[in-house]
Amino acid sequence: MGKKRILATSLFCALTGLVLWCCAGASGQETESGKKEIRHIVMTYQTMEGSRLEHLDKVLEAVNAISREEIGVEVELLQVDAVTAGQNYPLWITQGKRMDLMVINYQDIRTYVEQSMLLPLDTLLEEYGSDILKVSEEWEDLLDSGKVKGQCYGVEPAGENKGSCRGLWIYERYLEEIDFPYEENRVYSLEELDGLFAALKEKYPDRYPLGQTTSHYSFSTATFFLTGYDALGGDVSTGVLDREEPEKGLQNFYAREDYRGWLEWLRKWYLDGYIYPEAAITASGSTELMQEGIILSIPQSGAPYFFTEESLGEPVVCLRLTPVEYGPSSSTGIFWSVPVTAGDPGAALEFLNLLYEDERIVNLFQWGIEGLDYVLTGDGAVDYPEGLDRNTVGYVNPLGLFGDQRLRYAFQSTERKKAYEAFSAQAVREGFEYAGFDFDTADVTVELGQVQKVLDRYLHVLESGSVDVETVYPEFLAALEEAGMERIIAEKQRQLDAWEAEQSEY
Repeated sequence: MGKKRILATSLFCALTGLVLWCCAGASGQETESGKKEIRHIVMTYQTMEGSRLEHLDKVLEAVNAISREEIGVEVELLQVDAVTAGQNYPLWITQGKRMDLMVINYQDIRTYVEQSMLLPLDTLLEEYGSDILKVSEEWEDLLDSGKVKGQCYGVEPAGENKGSCRGLWIYERYLEEIDFPYEENRVYSLEELDGLFAALKEKYPDRYPLGQTTSHYSFSTATFFLTGYDALGGDVSTGVLDREEPEKGLQNFYAREDYRGWLEWLRKWYLDGYIYPEAAITASGSTELMQEGIILSIPQSGAPYFFTEESLGEPVVCLRLTPVEYGPSSSTGIFWSVPVTAGDPGAALEFLNLLYEDERIVNLFQWGIEGLDYVLTGDGAVDYPEGLDRNTVGYVNPLGLFGDQRLRYAFQSTERKKAYEAFSAQAVREGFEYAGFDFDTADVTVELGQVQKVLDRYLHVLESGSVDVETVYPEFLAALEEAGMERIIAEKQRQLDAWEAEQSEY
């Protein structure tokens, strides 16, 4: 059976289930015997290195006790590694595997929509998402990020802060050991990082100061280091505007001078022994390598406590590489969605809605069982039970992708809440002049696929510093051009010009 036929069959089944659900009536409907009808859904549950799931069954049992009582829904978890989810999801959907709720983690949701793998959520949200809609009024872009051609296909978690910055996450003790002048709100240059890496390498000659591992990424990790460009809510590979000179139009991100300069720094750091030699091919994740002491830092976009003592085992700090920025919605991020293979879309939305209203479920998924996996301190913060720590407690879920994150208890200190507020207050709004522009890639899908193949071939090695820039970088640009990069950018520019012309009419 062809892929399109499988997806069409899955979509028909899902829509049939939706119609039957709507005809069945409200949640918690009683059967003829007088017992509340319990509906069943399957929800993806992402894990990562450092996850400890010894008590996951107890957590799920407690979650279901609440959801059965509140909305008559029982949840089954489908575990998937966060690193491989992007490969597993499309395969599972084409195979017709049932998934009622699926969390997309830092992937472009439009890729799924263009392949008819997700159901639109607008009608479901009106029917079953009252709390999600309420939160969306307080939290900008909760629903906008997951919109494609005017329809919503994904709901973002509501974060504890607004804005993010690119940064280098490192154990605090490393900076103390080399007496590095760390300032929380300072933006560090690549030159300053060079000095930091040199001092760390001298202190730890058998370790690698920069955890620039590229083997697991299908996109450019330059987005963890560089700023000054606007991808208009999409992927940098479709073209970017220079913020200082937007009138010059869209340009190839990989041909920018700052990208070329960054590659040269990476090559230097690789040759100086600052980057893990197996960065482009390792099967291990960055957090695992850092916990094992192989690498000493992790570059990543984030905000306070993006990496925490819970996830990395000891206190970490972030050396900022860019200012704190807050932009319009992006189609690449974290989204809760309903695949076309869903058996009960209505029940799925009711449970998702509960994640934006019920702090009990949010904290069960985040912290586990109170008294067993965590305790609440006098000021309402979370700590480990006596005699336990992150490495011995029975439940650790570092991802924290569930619902309204403002409902989560703070870990060890309510000072975290204050840190989130202070961070959000620093965020500079960028790119809102292009809010609402949505690049329709339907006419360049072939070129996008060809460009992605080039990225898969070159980015891992170029961005780990493991190949000569002078030789390989020109080959990379030539391969992008041959794959159709300029056609993609030209089509995006055409749509942007038309969109701007429409805006000027109002």
